[in-house]
Amino acid sequence: MYLLYGGPGNANLAPHAALQEAGLAEGSDYRFVKLDLKAGEHRKPDYLALNPHGVVPALVIEKDGSRQIVCEAAAILMHIADLYPASGLAPTPGSAERAAYYQWITYLTNTVQARFMNFYHADYFIDGSAGQAAVKAKADTALKEHFAHIDATLAKHGPYLLGDAFSAADLFLFMLTRWGRNLSRPARDFPQVGKHFERVLARPAVRRTLAIEGIS
Repeated sequence: MYLLYGGPGNANLAPHAALQEAGLAEGSDYRFVKLDLKAGEHRKPDYLALNPHGVVPALVIEKDGSRQIVCEAAAILMHIADLYPASGLAPTPGSAERAAYYQWITYLTNTVQARFMNFYHADYFIDGSAGQAAVKAKADTALKEHFAHIDATLAKHGPYLLGDAFSAADLFLFMLTRWGRNLSRPARDFPQVGKHFERVLARPAVRRTLAIEGIS
């Protein structure tokens, strides 16, 4: 049994969709433990025992009497892909496609997701409304540059990040594109990024994930 802790649409969205893509059923194979982030449930002792940093997601793996905890969205996502190779979420280890897969997920989490922290949580980095507005504005500019790069790549090598093959990296991009709805140029307004979003959104596993998390 897996327990995936998170909040609707938060960084748990991509790994949650991976569980569904792998053919797991919520309630029998895993449970989505929905936390009220606005109420601070992710900072209460029970959750901090799972993830001392007080952020989501966290995946608890209970098997044969043992218990393992995996944190960080990208790590959980890649671990699920490796646990269920038949899902096709990750290319063959050692292949050129696998290297590109690692590169995309690392770029999306280390570079793009990090800028979203600046955009949505400028108060984490600087005090004062003027400084926070400046941090958010710079993040907005950087994120638009990143989505322009992704858009150009999809135009040349798409329809997915690895070409014709869908992978877990596309789930991560889908999640970030959704987060980009509040940019001065929404992420979905980039033509190929928007098409990619709709293509991933149409997948039954992704639609089930959104329904479970309560996202319309």
